[in-house]
Amino acid sequence: MNEELLSYYWRLQRFKSEELCTTDGEPIQVIYPGLLNKDAGPDFLHARIRIGETLWVGNVELHTKSSDWIKHGHAEDPVYDSIILHVVFESDTVLNHTFPELELCHFIQTENIEVIESWQTSMDPIPCSGLLIQQPDALSTLWVERLLVERFETKSKRIEALLAESNGNWESAFYQFLAHYFGARVNALPFEILSRATPWRIVRKHRNNREELEALFMGQAGLLESKALDGFHSSLKERYRFLKELHGLTPMKAMHWKFLRLRPANFPTLRISQFADFLFQMENPLSTFLVCDDLRQMELLFEVHAHPYWEYHSKFGQANEGLTGVLGTNTRQLLLGNAVFPFLFVYAEHWSLPDKREWVLEQIHNLRPENNALIRRWKSLGIVTKSFGETQSLFVLTKNYCQPKACLQCAVGNRLLSGVSKTISKDLSSRT
Repeated sequence: MNEELLSYYWRLQRFKSEELCTTDGEPIQVIYPGLLNKDAGPDFLHARIRIGETLWVGNVELHTKSSDWIKHGHAEDPVYDSIILHVVFESDTVLNHTFPELELCHFIQTENIEVIESWQTSMDPIPCSGLLIQQPDALSTLWVERLLVERFETKSKRIEALLAESNGNWESAFYQFLAHYFGARVNALPFEILSRATPWRIVRKHRNNREELEALFMGQAGLLESKALDGFHSSLKERYRFLKELHGLTPMKAMHWKFLRLRPANFPTLRISQFADFLFQMENPLSTFLVCDDLRQMELLFEVHAHPYWEYHSKFGQANEGLTGVLGTNTRQLLLGNAVFPFLFVYAEHWSLPDKREWVLEQIHNLRPENNALIRRWKSLGIVTKSFGETQSLFVLTKNYCQPKACLQCAVGNRLLSGVSKTISKDLSSRT
């Protein structure tokens, strides 16, 4: 037992309330356990507790053992003068204080403790999988929606940072945010570096010339540093040499880009060319997405093509037959779900556009669900996703709750534990 677990039991009152009493035998009725305090001072504030015949209003302090009160130096700290109840799991010593003490070990079902401890030590990426497979409905729709908003809120911090860097230029921030996701998982960081090395103001100056844009991005990506391998390579090198001198540009290192174990269709060379084509087609990408209210039309905005050269090459000078330069349907959906919709959500929040915000939350559920190892693991437990929004929620659930073993802060974990308690209560009733 630790204080986090004890706090969980007290906050949710997950213990037998019948015959609840202090270590002196005084009956206790918890009317309100108090507000969890995440700052310094007592653990729970403004609690309302009836002890004997007296109603007390004040703060509650929690410890694993009574002796922790002394170890933590509370006896001499006036901040704790407002304590009305000391809640401990085990009373291991008699303290010389005026407020009563509640020893919870007599009122907590040990089976619940065993379940939680098994989750904390589990090597499974989803610690509660053993119980969840029996109760897949523990993942409620309300919790799924809350997790999706949590996902957007996390991304909003990155977007706000980009806005600050670009002096409030929303188009510039969107350009950099979108670039990150154009690189997919493997080349997300290099794409982000590329967008930072190639400022939006420079991109805008050359967006009307398709080959200049390609030369600009390929050069800034560090992919034009080697000697010319064919005519197209030579042409881009020549164009970039002029652009580099004109704007005083510094290219990134080509070593950042990853080609290994990628299908040629996902090679960064093709993705960079497709990114150039996307920016060539739209003068102000964010503004275009903002006025578009049809999901199919939004997806068509990503119907971009790599330069025809990349239909026969995967790298400069390296022939590869049978390639297609078109950005695939799955990639378009990922860009909408991972980049466009989160950005539009933050934009709507910033400018107080509730209708746009709700529209985004609705449309993300019209995108197809993702299909990866994590989602297949959840599916094996009976959690079947029907939309991109739901798969994003599972990503947040896994990253923010399952991996750090934050089961006590998770609605799924709480519901499963509640089910364990009810099962135990039924078993006890049937025996009597």
